[in-house]
Amino acid sequence: MQTKYVKAVNSIQDLFHELGDEGKLSSYQISKFNEAQKVLVNFNQWVTDQINGNQKIELPWKSDAFAAKWLEWKKHHKQKTSKNYTPMGEQKALSNLFNISNQSEQKAIINIDYSISNNWSGVYEYKPSKQKVVNKSGNRPGQKITNQKPKNYEGW
Repeated sequence: MQTKYVKAVNSIQDLFHELGDEGKLSSYQISKFNEAQKVLVNFNQWVTDQINGNQKIELPWKSDAFAAKWLEWKKHHKQKTSKNYTPMGEQKALSNLFNISNQSEQKAIINIDYSISNNWSGVYEYKPSKQKVVNKSGNRPGQKITNQKPKNYEGW
């Protein structure tokens, strides 16, 4: 929200400079001003909500798929910890998820599924397990192959 606020303030400053230079605003400039004004009003409400403890949760992605997956995560988290997120805790968890998912919604959904399947109380980054590769001879790469019979083996 703060980034949008800074951009809106900068946009309005630019428009005031243009107004001072030209004496009037074009319809495009008026449109930019109206958009910036909406952001400022929303920011004012956001700050008021922060002060009053009425924090609104902002999902990093607006899709129905992510919203449903996040709701599934919150249910899992509640069952696992017997506690609901606080608004601040939930927003921080979403921020962490956004970061560990490299801003990818698809990776975020995978990370949530991975964390639920492992019965974790926090969301963690999915990391594929490293499986031992075995070649056709049954040996792992780099393993020395010998034709010598083992000591104390009577079957040879």
